[in-house]
Amino acid sequence: MDYRGVCLVLICRLIVDLGPGSSLDFAQEMTAGLHMIIGELKRYLGTERVRLLDVPCGDLQWMNRFLETRSDVDYTGVDIVSSVIEHHRSTFADRGWKFLNLDIVSESINVADYDLIMTRMMMQHLTHTDVIRILHKFSNVTTLQRPVFLLASTYSSTDLNRILDLHSFIRYEPLNLELAPVRLEPPLCLSGDGPSHFMGLWRLPLKVVAESSCYNSAVSTPLSAGPLFSCVNWSLPPSIRH
Repeated sequence: MDYRGVCLVLICRLIVDLGPGSSLDFAQEMTAGLHMIIGELKRYLGTERVRLLDVPCGDLQWMNRFLETRSDVDYTGVDIVSSVIEHHRSTFADRGWKFLNLDIVSESINVADYDLIMTRMMMQHLTHTDVIRILHKFSNVTTLQRPVFLLASTYSSTDLNRILDLHSFIRYEPLNLELAPVRLEPPLCLSGDGPSHFMGLWRLPLKVVAESSCYNSAVSTPLSAGPLFSCVNWSLPPSIRH
């Protein structure tokens, strides 16, 4: 099964068919994309349930609503803030959802326990060193019963990853995971998640483009009014370029 093609067709159709006057706001757009990805993963993995790890889970505002509509997701939320985890364990004690209080940068986690690892709106607040450390940790999958995938925020329209200003109040720099110093291979699919960033889906372990082969290439797709940027000049299948 060509998972790349199936996912690209579905996600591109989801975004393009909405039309100019039907844009979903941030949480709704993310929710719609995640619904489709969960459905595709179930078919691809041949399973009735998807084990989802959410890093970080934060206040669970939109995820809470998403999970209430699904009976096929085994959810685990991770956050570094202990009070957040304590609140969720108490508030959602009857849901069967799990919550872990840990620092994903410095503490270990068994990636093989999950089918999909989602990290939304986190890595753009971290140093490049910490981002690479986290991605190495997610890639620590050697013997798996079935594939594991990573769904992560990426600023694909960013043409240069700048050094994070640690003294800035917001500690934020848009991070394109396909460019140096990360240099991930192109994702299996991209789902819109706001005006300037996307959620990219990669299969673990992650593969990187060699530094000597990394050239900032502008890619035109129906996903964005402007170009997206990658180390390699990837393109969509001809059947979905319109």
